[in-house]
Amino acid sequence: MILAILALAWGQDEPAALPLPDPRPGRGRFTGPAPRYGTTGFRTAVPAADTSASTRVAFVQDFDGATIGELTLRGMYASQSFGLAIEVAGTAAVSDRWSGIGLGNTVVDVRGLFGRAATHAFGIRGALPTGFREGPHGELAWWGTVPQATVPMWGIALAYTGATERWAWHTHVGIRTGEGWGYSGLSGMIDAVTSLATIQPVAPRWDIVAEVELLSGPSPLHIRALARHDFGHGWEGDVGLAVPLVVFVQEPTLQVLGRVERRW
Repeated sequence: MILAILALAWGQDEPAALPLPDPRPGRGRFTGPAPRYGTTGFRTAVPAADTSASTRVAFVQDFDGATIGELTLRGMYASQSFGLAIEVAGTAAVSDRWSGIGLGNTVVDVRGLFGRAATHAFGIRGALPTGFREGPHGELAWWGTVPQATVPMWGIALAYTGATERWAWHTHVGIRTGEGWGYSGLSGMIDAVTSLATIQPVAPRWDIVAEVELLSGPSPLHIRALARHDFGHGWEGDVGLAVPLVVFVQEPTLQVLGRVERRW
């Protein structure tokens, strides 16, 4: 009997090993901190991933009119679940018959952040006419990149921006009030914007940035192409061209763009 038991035990297979515990408990596919993508085109920017400061410049040469310069300063703070961005634009213009300089609009973006495969930023976008002055000649009536950047307006909108590593998209819909791009009486207008940007690598530290933006207003379609260089230590810079497609057919202009950003 004892011999039979021993023989049975000897012929039995070795029991299967127990599975090893997960070396990262609590950080599976749907748990733990999610990645946050702060992918940025020229104007399309997701207030996520990093704290940053950037400067955008634009030079517009109207061959039948003015030379226009535009400068935009933008600051951004982001945590895992909250993003805040503030930007203010200024502009100057000169022609054979007139010249002007002034501040454009200040834009404040407050967003909640969520998502895993992509970063989603949903919240409120507000616009304030920083350089607004009373009087028939006291406000800006020209623009460089888009009218919404410099022509004085008050605005409030629901805004959504999303991003992956190489793509960023944005849309907002709301109400804007002001002088309707220099034409009095056009207040209480719909403010609607949609944009899409992609950043594609072409060489070590070099990317191509392509961006298209649709806006409500007199200049509805803008296409931009820029070369981006990563200088290291959180610095990157862009240079490129833009075409306001619909307006360009009626009045051709040369538009040169630049951007410098520092991230921490």
